[in-house]
Amino acid sequence: MSQARTTTIDVSLSPMAASRFQSWFDICTEEYAKDKQKTFGCTLDAARAFAKSSMSHYLSEGVDTPDHHFFEVINEQGAKVGSIWFAVKTDFEQRSAFLYDIQIDDQHQGKGYGRATMQALEREVSRLGIDTIALHVFAFNERALALYQSLGFEITDYSMAKKI
Repeated sequence: MSQARTTTIDVSLSPMAASRFQSWFDICTEEYAKDKQKTFGCTLDAARAFAKSSMSHYLSEGVDTPDHHFFEVINEQGAKVGSIWFAVKTDFEQRSAFLYDIQIDDQHQGKGYGRATMQALEREVSRLGIDTIALHVFAFNERALALYQSLGFEITDYSMAKKI
């Protein structure tokens, strides 16, 4: 039986400095490649090539790519505990935020920072006048899926595959 958290974690989002972007980009691209490899069973080299091409396409202007927002997650003590990237999109004549990536540093995982970061994201998106956040979660990432569902996210579609 798990115990309920008795303390509330709070974080703030601080715009990512341009000097930090390339390091973040490299880490994010590598993590994306590993997720693709795990999901599709391809070689890591193939997954890396896909991830680098995809990330470079989406972020053609780096940290200055229009409508893309990059933040470092800062805890109450002022320490960086992670990062988050989202974009403002317009689909079907409605503006929404699409969460591309959330990373909580390994030493800070399991402490409530993921939940607090998502709540900070909601505040940031609301400040931009947007009332919807969408995201993708890989099927193997049950921990993230459980977090998102506990925060009120609903599954909107499924992607499926079958090896034959």
